[in-house]
Amino acid sequence: MLFEKLVRIIRANMLSKEGKLPPVDQQYQQYTSSRQQAGQKKQTPPPTDISSKEKSYYEALEITPPTSFEQIKTAYKKLVRKYHPDLFANNPQKRQYAEIVTQKINEAYAYFEKKAGK
Repeated sequence: MLFEKLVRIIRANMLSKEGKLPPVDQQYQQYTSSRQQAGQKKQTPPPTDISSKEKSYYEALEITPPTSFEQIKTAYKKLVRKYHPDLFANNPQKRQYAEIVTQKINEAYAYFEKKAGK
């Protein structure tokens, strides 16, 4: 239900005047900003030593810094189960959205996995 609501919001916000979708990074930025505006994500101010890149990875995994690698792993598994593209094989628009989100989740997890040395 939440996913469908997000898809409707994003679809309404993303369609340009020409009826084309913006680039993937812009879609993801709109997704995260719409989540923050809706108050669905409570954020605590991150420590000052975290880069903006790392901050975006924390946001992609929907966790707040600092967290252990085990917590990151748990959040990753939870989100992949929720947004895996194969779950939306019958709906191309939802599948495309799920691919975007899953790509960002995988990128974030790979970053933290490399940082943890695993």
